[in-house]
Amino acid sequence: MPSLKENLLTEFKIPEINGDRCVHAHIETATCEACVDACPEEAWILDDESLGLNTEACDGCGLCVPACSEGAILQTQICTIRETTEENNKQKVLLLGCEYTGLQETNCKCIHAVGTTDLLKLKRDGINHIYVATGDCIDCSRGQNETLFERIDAINEMLRHSHFSPIHYNEFSTSHWRELWKTPEKSAPGPEISRRMFFRSAIKQTIEMVMHQSNFDNSGEFIPAGKILTITEADEAAVYPAVPIINLDKCNGCDACMRACPHEVISLSKDNDQLCYTIDASACTACNICQDICDQDAVSVIHWGIQEYKTIPLVSQKCESCGVAFHKPQLLQIEMGEGRPKQRTLCNICCKTDHHRNLYQVMG
Repeated sequence: MPSLKENLLTEFKIPEINGDRCVHAHIETATCEACVDACPEEAWILDDESLGLNTEACDGCGLCVPACSEGAILQTQICTIRETTEENNKQKVLLLGCEYTGLQETNCKCIHAVGTTDLLKLKRDGINHIYVATGDCIDCSRGQNETLFERIDAINEMLRHSHFSPIHYNEFSTSHWRELWKTPEKSAPGPEISRRMFFRSAIKQTIEMVMHQSNFDNSGEFIPAGKILTITEADEAAVYPAVPIINLDKCNGCDACMRACPHEVISLSKDNDQLCYTIDASACTACNICQDICDQDAVSVIHWGIQEYKTIPLVSQKCESCGVAFHKPQLLQIEMGEGRPKQRTLCNICCKTDHHRNLYQVMG
C-alpha cells in the first residue's frame, strides 16, 4: 500500500486539466492534439467523447504544460533562482537541472517543460540568464518535440526586433552545475593559481548565498504569451509568438472566427468611419480555433511571425434576398465591367441557399 508521502508525490507530479480553458470546450470541431503529441509516455487520451490522462502512465515530466496553447494543463514545478554578483553587478539567474543527470534535488523533471510563457515571465521579472545541466536530449524521448533552447532562440528573435536584451543560457556539467546549485562560500584571497582553478574560484565567488525557491505555476489568470512583455513597433516590424493570417480571397466576412476567439484577437472596429476587422496578434495563442471553425479555409495561424496588417477594411451591404445587413472584406468586391451581368448581393446564408426552388400550393 503506498505511503502518505508517496501519495503526495504522485499528486504533485500529476498535472490537472482546467476544462474551461481547453479548446475542445470551445468548439466541437477543434483539431488540437498538442498534449497528446507532446507526451513521451502516451499518457494523454483524446477521443470523440473526452480528454483524459492515464495517471499510471504519466511520469510527471511536464512537457504537456508548455504544449497547451491555452494553459489548460496545470502543474506546479519548483525552480531555483539565485542572485549573483558579477563585477559588483547583482542579477538574478535561473538554474535548471535534468533529473536524468542525477539532479533530482532540483525538483525539475525536464528542462524542456519550461515553456514560452514561463520564459517571458522570467524576462519580465528581470531574469536574463539561465544555467542548465542536461543529458543527451537527442536520444531522450523527452527531447523529441520543441526544446527549451529552441524556445529561447525564438524568444530572442522577438526581443531583438523589439530592442530588448536577449535571454542568455549556459550549459554546465552536472558536477559544475551542482556547485552552483549548492550554497558556496567565498574563497579567501590566496597565492597565484592556475587558469582552471582561477575559473572555478571565480564561479564560487560570483554566486552568493541569496537563493530561494520559486514556482512555475499557471493556475492563475491566463495571459497570452504576446501580452507578457510590452511589445512596440520600432525600427523593425514586431515579431509575435503567434499571428493569425486571413486570406482575403477566401474570407466572406461571416465573423465566425471573431465570435469563437477566446481572446478577442479579431474584432470589429471603425477607422475613420471605415468598418474593418482589427487584429491584435499580441493576444493570439495559436489555439487554432479560428482556423478550425472557418468553413472557407480563409484563416491560418503562423508561429513567431510578423504581423503584416492590423486592419482589414470591410464594405457594408444589404442582402437582396432576406434584407439583412452584412459586410465583406473590401477586396472581395468585384468591379462590374461594361456588358457583364450584375451579380446579386447576398449574405452568407443566402449564398448557400437555393433561391430558385419551385414553390407549390396544394389546394384541397
